[in-house]
Amino acid sequence: MNIYFGLALCFLPYILFFIGISCFGKTKILHQFIASFLALIAVLPITFIQFWLEEKFSGAIFNKDSLFNLFIKALLVNGFLEEIMRIIFMIFIPAKNNNVKQYFLLSLLCGLCLGCFESMIYLLQNLQSNNLIGGQFLWGLIFARIFTSDLIHMFCAGLCGLFIWSIKNKHVDIGAIVFAVLIHGIYDFFAYFNNGMYWFCLAAILLALIECRVHYTKQNPELKSKNQNEKEDLTEEVVDQTLDGVRLEGNKLIKE
Repeated sequence: MNIYFGLALCFLPYILFFIGISCFGKTKILHQFIASFLALIAVLPITFIQFWLEEKFSGAIFNKDSLFNLFIKALLVNGFLEEIMRIIFMIFIPAKNNNVKQYFLLSLLCGLCLGCFESMIYLLQNLQSNNLIGGQFLWGLIFARIFTSDLIHMFCAGLCGLFIWSIKNKHVDIGAIVFAVLIHGIYDFFAYFNNGMYWFCLAAILLALIECRVHYTKQNPELKSKNQNEKEDLTEEVVDQTLDGVRLEGNKLIKE
C-alpha cells in the first residue's frame, strides 16, 4: 500500500472533524490547533510511563495470563493513566470566550487527534512486519481503528473536557472523569482478545457516547432548562388527562 496515502487516511477523521467544528461549531481555529498540539505532546509522557510500568510490573500484577490481572492492567495503565495525563494537558485548552458546547467540541478534537496519531504509530509498526501479507491487513487495521480506537479516545476526552469545564464553573461533575477511566479501561480489556469477546468494545464505545450526552446535558444550562420544561409540560399533560371529565363537589372528585 502507499504509505503516504495510509498515513493520510489515519488522520482523515481528524481532518474532517477539524473542518466540521470550525464551520458549524463556531470554534476558533487557533483554539483547535492548541487542542491538537496538547494531544500530541501528551503522547510522550503517556507512552513513557506506560512502558516503564509494564517493564517494572510485567511479571506481577500486569501478567496477561490472568484475566483479573489483564483487567487491572487495562483499567490502571490504559484507563486511569491515560485519562489523568490527558486531563493534565487538556486543562490548557482555552475556556475563555468559549461556551460549554465549544469547549466540549475542542475536547473531542483533542481526543480524536491523539487517537489518529496512535493509529499512525500502529500503521508504521505493522507496515514492515506485514509486508509479505500485502496491504489488505493494513487497510483493515486503519478502518477498524477509525471506528473503534479513534472513537473511544474522542468520547473519553469529551468526558474529561466536561469534567474540567465543571471544575472551572464550580459545578464539579466527578462522574464524568470516573466514567472516562472505567469505559476506557473496559474498552482496552476487550481489545486484548482476538475472538468474539473483542466485539464488546463496541458496547464500551456506545456507553461512552451515552455518558457524553448525559454529562454534557448536566453542564449545558440551555439543555437542562429545556429538559426541565419538557418534564413540567409532560406532568401538566398527564394531570389534565387524569382530571378530564372530573369535577370537584365538596371534598370529593366526581367522574362525569
